Amino acid sequence: HKPIISSWKELCDYCQIIMSNLKEEQFRILFLDKTHHLIADELIKNGGIENVEIDLKIIIKKSLNFFATSIILLHNHPNLDCKPSKADIVNTKNISVALKIVGIQVYDHLIVGKDGQIFSFKSEGLL
Repeated sequence: HKPIISSWKELCDYCQIIMSNLKEEQFRILFLDKTHHLIADELIKNGGIENVEIDLKIIIKKSLNFFATSIILLHNHPNLDCKPSKADIVNTKNISVALKIVGIQVYDHLIVGKDGQIFSFKSEGLL
């Protein structure tokens, strides 16, 4: 059994540890079961300095393979603040809609800035 991410602070601390010092963008997914136990933390794609391409089919396939009931999308902005780009917003919406069809909730999408700040799509009303 993997630990429950039981608080916002624990989640933020975890994200900052794994992503705040990266030199290139990285897109990860935290796969959760129905009790919010962490099933897996998967690196989906490494990107360049300013972006990372996301393949929706891979996200759907991995989510189903892990029998996840919810996921947290996670990526970083190594050279920018943590505010989402227009592409980040569109991609998040597309992922959320596609996964909803198969019964998987996108719980949040977090962006870690170069200074360790975190932007939450859910907290900002974008999810």
